[in-house]
Amino acid sequence: QPADIGRIDPFSPGGGAVLRTCLRLKEADLGKPIKFLVPDHPKAGGVTCCGAHYHEPFMRVAAGPDKPMLSYWHGPANSNNARHYPLNDFIHPLIGLDGEELTAASPGDHIHHRGVFWAWVRTERQGGWQNEWWIPRDFVAEPGRLEHDDGGATSCRFTAEHFWTYRPADPARGERFVREVVDCRVYGGSADGRAVDVDLTLTALVDGIRIGGQTTADKGYGGMTCRFGSATEVRMENDQGVIGSDSLNHVVAKWVDWTGRFTGPDGRRLPHRSGAALMVHPSHPAYPPEWIVRAYGPVGLAYPGLEMIDLPKNRPVCLRYRLWIHRGEAGPGKVPEAYRAYIADWRWKAG
Repeated sequence: QPADIGRIDPFSPGGGAVLRTCLRLKEADLGKPIKFLVPDHPKAGGVTCCGAHYHEPFMRVAAGPDKPMLSYWHGPANSNNARHYPLNDFIHPLIGLDGEELTAASPGDHIHHRGVFWAWVRTERQGGWQNEWWIPRDFVAEPGRLEHDDGGATSCRFTAEHFWTYRPADPARGERFVREVVDCRVYGGSADGRAVDVDLTLTALVDGIRIGGQTTADKGYGGMTCRFGSATEVRMENDQGVIGSDSLNHVVAKWVDWTGRFTGPDGRRLPHRSGAALMVHPSHPAYPPEWIVRAYGPVGLAYPGLEMIDLPKNRPVCLRYRLWIHRGEAGPGKVPEAYRAYIADWRWKAG
């Protein structure tokens, strides 16, 4: 039987055209060299699958005027509403294949939750301050550079910079302590689903920076998180199978899938299940990591969990993730196949 060994997405370092190729091989051919020709400048007749456009404070990605895919808040945080925390540097809404909003931002149960976000409960500078980034207190993400392409035949991409800044009541004590770079690539997708890659690079700007997860009740949560919106018939799965509880901590998994019946863009409940899987790349520290999973919405990593880790000054830490947006449960939604495609280990050699 043929083995689905994955999907490759080579793209030129200069941000040129993108080529995606799917290969299916027999088991006997696995591990053997593969030779094929790639044109110098692959084109697709000028067709663009999606594009990224910035209108402060949002970077919006869409497949057309009436086909939004996601929005990313890059600009300064909105602190005008006293009910809300000053939040930015997150993805919301994340849109499903049928136009439904999959994520929630500042929901009533946890107003600090914000779509697809990355934050740590414990953040400290040894010998100095200690605070939390999960619910920002005296912390802000100062926006830096923002770059994006015009989209290609299979994907579009944007790169955003923020500076984690400690800003207490005394401005003289404020300082930038981490440079964060978010590299996001949104793929046009297929009938099976759509991939969104989110790669984070964290670089400490000063000595003594440490991050860690929630210690209350030994939950450990903190890191990449997806807060799903309101849905009925919620179902959670991972690479081990169906998750049989509405609330679990310290779940070890390579991916976690959350699906339900969402409300469509017309305000009516969709007749089918949909959702997304959050996937972790094998290069991730402590792979496969621990997670928290909640049927009411949040799914996220617990990395580094109950322990704290150092972010050495000027030494980047790279954390790679993929969101796979799909219809149906994990099986019909091709989540296992999508994960194999994501982790496919390709080595390119010029011939």
